Order: sequence, then C-alpha cells, then structure tokens
Amino acid sequence: MLIQSHTGEIILLPALPSSWNDGEVNGLLARGGFELNMKWEKGKLIKASLYSKSGNKVKVRYGDKVLELETIKGEMYSLEF
Repeated sequence: MLIQSHTGEIILLPALPSSWNDGEVNGLLARGGFELNMKWEKGKLIKASLYSKSGNKVKVRYGDKVLELETIKGEMYSLEF
C-alpha cells in the first residue's frame, strides 16, 4: 500500500487506500538497503526522503515520474517529484 520494491525500483504510494487521505510514515525499509519517510495530503505525496544504508543505485517512482540516484552510504536524500 505505501511502498513496493520488488520490481527493481521503489514505488511510492502504489495502492494508498482512499480512507488514508492524509498521513505520514517514517522508517519504511525497501530492498537494496534503503529507508523511506513520506508525508501525503489529500491522497498526494507532498514530502519524501530516502536514507541509503548501503550506497546502492536506486530508482524511485511516484506516479509517472522516476528519479534515478547514485547514493552514498549513510546519506539522506530529499525526493522531489
């Protein structure tokens, strides 16, 4: 519902329930050694950050937008869609 990470990329809010109109989550773990924080309002992502635990490359998708990042282990990245 909040993230999906089994297709070679991390997808944000792929199946957000309509009853969760506003919300925030911190510390979601995704494949590849990443930790995510997100905030959404009216069903739309308004803020997201990614912490790299491994320094791996990552693709992050929200809707039809994709970010590709070369990460450094221990760094936090603000995701702008």
